[in-house]
Amino acid sequence: MHPEPADGAPPLDGDAYWALLAASDLAMVIHGDDGTVVQANRAFAELLGYTLDEALTLDSKRVIHPDDLAVRDAQAEEMFDGLSDGGVVHRRLLRKDGSAIRARVRKSVVRRRGVPLVLTIIEEWGPIGALEHDVRHDHLTGLLNRRGLRELARATYPYRPTFLAMADVDGLKNFNDSYGHAAGDEILVAVGRAVGATPVPGALAARWSGDEFVVCAPASDECPDPPALARIVHEHVARPLTVTAGPPEPIVPRVSVGVTVFDPTVEELDTALVRADRVMYARKQARRSPM
Repeated sequence: MHPEPADGAPPLDGDAYWALLAASDLAMVIHGDDGTVVQANRAFAELLGYTLDEALTLDSKRVIHPDDLAVRDAQAEEMFDGLSDGGVVHRRLLRKDGSAIRARVRKSVVRRRGVPLVLTIIEEWGPIGALEHDVRHDHLTGLLNRRGLRELARATYPYRPTFLAMADVDGLKNFNDSYGHAAGDEILVAVGRAVGATPVPGALAARWSGDEFVVCAPASDECPDPPALARIVHEHVARPLTVTAGPPEPIVPRVSVGVTVFDPTVEELDTALVRADRVMYARKQARRSPM
């Protein structure tokens, strides 16, 4: 039912409501569960450098920065599963000319005849500077750093448990002692590239410390349980690599992995990481013990 208009006011139907939104100077867009734009106003189109007709052909993959798509998909799943009604989220958006802007948006979800629709209102925006990127990313590997992981892990699946893997590069100290830190950095970059390419939808990867990496991933067909995440990380890291500053023959990086379940509704990320680190360390020690 529509609310009754005040005495003397014209009746408000769907067209009238959208006319009010379309006239707003706040950028607004309505999209479905697949991220396809259903309706948008001129302020949204102009923000991203499109005509209104062009804006109506957009979808999430063309608007949201590639590094933020996994987070967007996870948050959308929370909303469409009824675990969240939206709220404030942060995004990096791509303009038509290829430049990126940061946006704080408010999301609201409703269902009409069983079909979910999301209204997104962009409240503020600005260009993305190098400093903003640097404070959340590791300078060597390009992965998230501790701050970046804490912020994104909190935003990605705030209501649903995920699998959390702590991976430590085996033998890196001895390798550095033999070939130098430049060679060791090549190993770290290669491992970072491997964990960053973990083929699990919604996964986040970070360099946690010198030779420790973290992968946070929700349950999926590709990763149904914690042991599956450990196996995926092992398989992606253990690939032959020729180190420019190292030995002439290819080497195969290896990691010790500890996995736990992280439930953001009952604990902080760091608590789960300590648990995963203990599992990882126990496995590393077990491999060192004589058979």
